[in-house]
Amino acid sequence: TPADRYALEMTFSRGLSTGWLAGTNHPYLTHGRFGKKRGPLLGTIVASGPGWIKLGATTGVPIAPGDGVVFDAGENRDLEQGARIWKIEDGILVFHRTYSGINFERIKAGHTLYKTSDPKLESEIRRFWQNARPVEKKQALHLTVTGSPGTPLTLVAASQTHGSLQPLAAVTSPDPLQPAAKHPLTTETLAAQLGRLGDSSYELATLDNQLEGGCHLALSALNQLRRDLVAMLKPVLAIGRANDEVAQILDAYAALATAAGHGGAAALAAAIAEMRQPREADAGTARPIVKPTPISGFLEFNPEYQLHLEDRLAQIRDLFCAHGFVPIDTPVVEKMEVLAAKGGDVDKEIYSLARAQAADADNSDANLVLRYDLTVPFARYVARHFNDITFPFKRFHIGDCWRGERPQDGRYRQFKQADIDVVNTDHLPISCDADIPLIVDEAIRRLGVEDYVFRISNRKILSGYLAGLGIGNIQLTTRSLDKLDKIGHAAVVELLTGQAGLTSEQAERALELAAIKTPDTSFIDAVRALGV
Repeated sequence: TPADRYALEMTFSRGLSTGWLAGTNHPYLTHGRFGKKRGPLLGTIVASGPGWIKLGATTGVPIAPGDGVVFDAGENRDLEQGARIWKIEDGILVFHRTYSGINFERIKAGHTLYKTSDPKLESEIRRFWQNARPVEKKQALHLTVTGSPGTPLTLVAASQTHGSLQPLAAVTSPDPLQPAAKHPLTTETLAAQLGRLGDSSYELATLDNQLEGGCHLALSALNQLRRDLVAMLKPVLAIGRANDEVAQILDAYAALATAAGHGGAAALAAAIAEMRQPREADAGTARPIVKPTPISGFLEFNPEYQLHLEDRLAQIRDLFCAHGFVPIDTPVVEKMEVLAAKGGDVDKEIYSLARAQAADADNSDANLVLRYDLTVPFARYVARHFNDITFPFKRFHIGDCWRGERPQDGRYRQFKQADIDVVNTDHLPISCDADIPLIVDEAIRRLGVEDYVFRISNRKILSGYLAGLGIGNIQLTTRSLDKLDKIGHAAVVELLTGQAGLTSEQAERALELAAIKTPDTSFIDAVRALGV
């Protein structure tokens, strides 16, 4: 379908142009114009100007803000230009004149435009790989059933190796087969009962029924034979690692195989030698089985997701740098007194750090904790490097943080945080408060997100309002109000009157301000109407 072809063109390493599905002859298939990634052709540029282009001869491929494109001017591929579409206005593709990095003087009519990135499609692919569960490829098992009335039933399992069947295991019934009065064991009955191999690594490929005469065996006995066979099919060498007696039996079996000139004797001896390698290294140490399951709430990404994440982080770093912010890094470990200086309940979310084995007198790791955000470490950084920093200091920091809270949808114990801050020695221009939302807005647009809302508040308004109510413990009151969305009105009133020491009237008046939410500047009139 057209949608399938579009998805292939966007995900295949070099698109489908020139007939990549026609074969693997590279010189025949390539046209020599470019060797880089090319998605579907969008059209030909018919007009352009500073920050915009208009397409003609469009191909019908969908175009949306946030899509990545590349301009094909028939030039050196290392000089070609590309960027993400900022917005689309009346059929005009608009690019950010500052942050796109495009030199629009080089864009001419007649150049072609290719689509190289679709954030929506990439998100769908990422979700697919996150939820995909690989199906285990099971080994084909060939069963042979022999026996006759009055003798036990023998079940032999074999696998195909180098063109011939090699026995793996055999089991016999404890009771002899009985003459069948009505319903003898048929190939269909044997396959139905013996082919139910469950979650083992095998699946029934063939069943050779060599029973002689009409034989009968209870289905429960057949099922038990199947379970015994599956148990025997478990790797014997793995058992030998933990059992010296089994290891000795394997040694004896290898010696007999060598003496008899068996073709698999050398391979068996090599496998046993490999089995003994970890046993000698561990010298009697028990080897517990550890499930390879990551800890809940901590990050673990596959290559597809990690590559996508690295690309997004690179876009954010480029944007921060374009606005004059410089990168720094701080240790992921801080002293407890540094992180706890913020106050509040943060100490309940902090992970402490300690060595698994340390001398009793060694307290060098005492009070060491993992950072829970990047802001408090930045304050310590500024205090330490105060004489080396040129103010105003504009920094960004992208790194991992850890918080000891219950993992849930959208909340993790380990997460990445991207911070931008501006600090100064005395007065900080109000323009800095306007710059931050603009930069964040551009970052979100670069990530391809369209539907989002900014919630902006000013702590100075809240502090002044609380002071006007005659409230003394403004910091504790503010922290209580911050919990309104989490614990509700009644619980916050209880905190304000109990811990912060407010009267019931003060608590209700404080919550009146916290309840104000407007999509525009009308909040100013709403705050003034409170009369404080």
